[in-house]
Amino acid sequence: GRTVDGHRISRRRDTGEAFGVVSDRYAPISPADAFGALLGPAVAAGVARPTRAGHIVGRSFAQCSLALSDAEVVPGDTVRPLLSAVHSYDAKSATRGGFTATRIVCRNTLLHAWKDLGDAGLTIRKRGDADAVRARMHEAGRVLNTIADVYATTVASWRFMAGRNASDQDLRDLIARCFQLAGDKAGKAKLDKLHAEIKRTREGGRGSQIRGVQGSTWGAYNAISEYWEHEQ
Repeated sequence: GRTVDGHRISRRRDTGEAFGVVSDRYAPISPADAFGALLGPAVAAGVARPTRAGHIVGRSFAQCSLALSDAEVVPGDTVRPLLSAVHSYDAKSATRGGFTATRIVCRNTLLHAWKDLGDAGLTIRKRGDADAVRARMHEAGRVLNTIADVYATTVASWRFMAGRNASDQDLRDLIARCFQLAGDKAGKAKLDKLHAEIKRTREGGRGSQIRGVQGSTWGAYNAISEYWEHEQ
């Protein structure tokens, strides 16, 4: 019951449940407004379609993912990207939007996607005038739509990679470039170790037996990605 200057409590309108204490600069934005701004342009342009929305219990998060059209790089190798937005209305975090391979179904996958969207996505902090915050969200949505629109170009690049062979030496060269390894003794020792591990993934990792993947630059790219994002 005590008034604290410069602060207020964010509550549910229907039950009065308190989400958290916020500063008087915090702009309360509804999930509908946030998702409409961040994901609406891509939906309206027809480059994405809604797949799911939800609320993660205990964290006061709402979540929505949009799947862009699936694409086959080679027959049997389908890429399914997700355009996602994660919004909080408890004043404990910003709103984020962007692309992730993580399908959000629980708190753990939410946190994994949250990291993706923080590293490579767009972050909108809910501070200042509410209309100004919504405007920033709409601008972010236009940027995400532009990125989604060039997705077809990216797929074309992957298909080009699938049509090119990559020798064992090509794989070593790719690893050296991706991991920025020096040509000294220590760099060569690390390259030898990485090459052996990634070569095993290239020859027997997930998806490596799909026809058209084995021996291609696309297969080498996926082997490096799998090691970088999972094994390492």
